[in-house]
Amino acid sequence: MVIARSGRPIARLTPWLRPPDRVWGTVELVVDDAFFEPLPDAELAAWE
Repeated sequence: MVIARSGRPIARLTPWLRPPDRVWGTVELVVDDAFFEPLPDAELAAWE
């Protein structure tokens, strides 16, 4: 089907193609305890 405005085609409607099935995965992540320790003063100052 073609949609026209003033006799000029502006859009074409076509059958919808189903998108391909995607496989969702996960990433194993291990967070070290050092991640939760406070930042050193020098780094905190750099963020301010």
